[in-house]
Amino acid sequence: MKKIIFIALSAVLAVTATFAQEEETAQEESAVTAETSEKKWTNNVGVQLSVPVSKYKVDGEKIDQWGISFDLMYMGVHRNGFTVKATSGGGSASTGNFSFEGDDDRQYGAFMRGDLGAGYSFVHNEKFTLSALAMFGIEGATYETEKKSFAHDELGKVDKNYTATLLGFTLGADITAAMYTREHFGWYATIAARYIPLAGMVSGVKYEDDDFTRSDTYTTMGHGVFNVTPSFGLVWRW
Repeated sequence: MKKIIFIALSAVLAVTATFAQEEETAQEESAVTAETSEKKWTNNVGVQLSVPVSKYKVDGEKIDQWGISFDLMYMGVHRNGFTVKATSGGGSASTGNFSFEGDDDRQYGAFMRGDLGAGYSFVHNEKFTLSALAMFGIEGATYETEKKSFAHDELGKVDKNYTATLLGFTLGADITAAMYTREHFGWYATIAARYIPLAGMVSGVKYEDDDFTRSDTYTTMGHGVFNVTPSFGLVWRW
């Protein structure tokens, strides 16, 4: 009888030890799986309001321009801190440094911009992200007057209007700070500083008469002095 009790007790202890070992192994495997499944990238998509302020020097003439732009922003942060960012948007622009024939008022036009770059996030946790990035991109503004009737020496009576497109290639840096008020949502702000190594203006006059169109254009080249763009917006993170 004692042998039977001893054998039964030994079997129970052996089974218990086996289950304990299997549970410990499962916990270790679960910990390894959780570690390896940690997100490599955190993605941020934002909608922002930007106020780009630029100064150009084209054909020896200085041009001050400011605008209001509504942009979409993407920023991806790797768990090691490496960060990529892209921004694209458009809105309106204004300048008072050039005028069209017979029009000395301040000019208002359409504005577009786009940037791409990479950098590093010095702070990146559940509540806050602080990033510094090197960025390059392009910005442009197009100005156009209303059509007016005009008696052309060669074309006769036509509709006439003036156009000017100011383009600049930008190179500089962004500082972006994002604060997450909830798990997936928050707000962010960016200050962008740029040098404009290359700029140009395509200006001209367009004549129209029903299906007939004639454009005389002139291109001048130069460079920009600087661009500063503060931005503020809402961000969604996953």
